[in-house]
Amino acid sequence: MLSITQKIAAHLQFAEIEKRAVVLQDGNYAQVPYVGPIKIDFDNRSHICCAFVIGSHPHLGAVHVNEMDFRIQPPDKRSRAVIKSQPTMV
Repeated sequence: MLSITQKIAAHLQFAEIEKRAVVLQDGNYAQVPYVGPIKIDFDNRSHICCAFVIGSHPHLGAVHVNEMDFRIQPPDKRSRAVIKSQPTMV
């Protein structure tokens, strides 16, 4: 999950895809803008996602590891690219 501030969304001119219902930390519900697409790059891998526009700071939560195509490898706990031999099932 990715969340960005209204200032970031406006500056980067992201289009609102829809409003989505979210549960806030205090337990209340809110309808917030859902924008995108946003490309996230990490260690020569990338992922396309969307983001909730909420809060005063951006937050990056869990991104599907399979989408990023890398794994954390013991014993040094470094990320390693995984070479795909088959296309991703959708």
